[in-house]
Amino acid sequence: MSWVIPGVPGLCQRPIGTGLPRPSRGPCCSNRKRPSGEQAVLPLAVAGIAWQSIGWKGGLRVANLGRRSGGSLRRKAVPVELDGHIVSPVAGSPHRYTLIYLHGLGGSGGSYVSADSELELPWRLGDSYAPGLRAVLPSAPHLMQPWGEELASWYVYKALTSNEVADPDSLRFVRQALDEVVLSEIGRLDGDGRRVFLGGISQGCNMALDAYLRLASTLHIGGFVGSVGFLPSDQQGFPGSDEALRTLLEDSRQVLQPVWLQTAPEDTEEVPFDLVQSSLQRALSRPDGWPGLQLKEVEGVGHDIGQFEAIILNEFLRLHASDTYFEVEGLEWDEFDAQIELDVGPPIPGINA
Repeated sequence: MSWVIPGVPGLCQRPIGTGLPRPSRGPCCSNRKRPSGEQAVLPLAVAGIAWQSIGWKGGLRVANLGRRSGGSLRRKAVPVELDGHIVSPVAGSPHRYTLIYLHGLGGSGGSYVSADSELELPWRLGDSYAPGLRAVLPSAPHLMQPWGEELASWYVYKALTSNEVADPDSLRFVRQALDEVVLSEIGRLDGDGRRVFLGGISQGCNMALDAYLRLASTLHIGGFVGSVGFLPSDQQGFPGSDEALRTLLEDSRQVLQPVWLQTAPEDTEEVPFDLVQSSLQRALSRPDGWPGLQLKEVEGVGHDIGQFEAIILNEFLRLHASDTYFEVEGLEWDEFDAQIELDVGPPIPGINA
């Protein structure tokens, strides 16, 4: 399936809504968002973006099951499908690496290809563009939170001021969905898990790091890069993550793979820096530590880190996936009258191409 888009390279002329306004909890909003209901023209960041609705089967929704005696609604997670966006390598270019990247609370995968975004991301045309990268940008299901808002969220929080997971069922379904995504992307790269990276920001950072802990040693995943999140634990509501961390740290090869975590010491409310530090002690207190772990602190910002989100992605990929950067013959950023064919490539399991 392909489209021919006239005009500026990377510009899609298909309008869509940009999603939810900023929730009161204060999600990570490095991407500027329009108010709900407005329309925006999405720039297709590269020739090769897949304008797809992604049907990962492990997803969920929350169903009402009647009322408790006290009058409040009982809710149960039931399986459905997740959506998302994929940016494939420019047509004719080799697929060298895949980055599976998860947004924060209240966001969407589409926000990372939106005209509203000012982030200089590696899948967007410009100086940071990585032609050999495939970016997989899932969108979280909408879940009712305990403070009364239904938000795009990878899991249900215990409370407005808590970072603990409250609903193990919804977490289990999302884990299953993300596992399917990771397996599909490794299959696209002929089973080479070292060429697949996981990452995310805020709540998406926590969820992606949870997936990395659980899958890295078995699938030999290449690494992780994320911002303003913490290391998941059983105590925080991520069952099995403590054992998964022990398995990873005892794996003499996997423990050397790069795990980059960007933190904001001035974040005192959303993902408090104290929580980040305490979560890492389980790994750093070991005699050998975690050789592959690299921590980076950004000063002068709180939870909303702005362009720092993109900077660490670009630095990580240039160091650990350098061959995904190369010259693309005939693709000029300033060629305003070009017609770019957007080739989404063959379908993969769980994706409606």
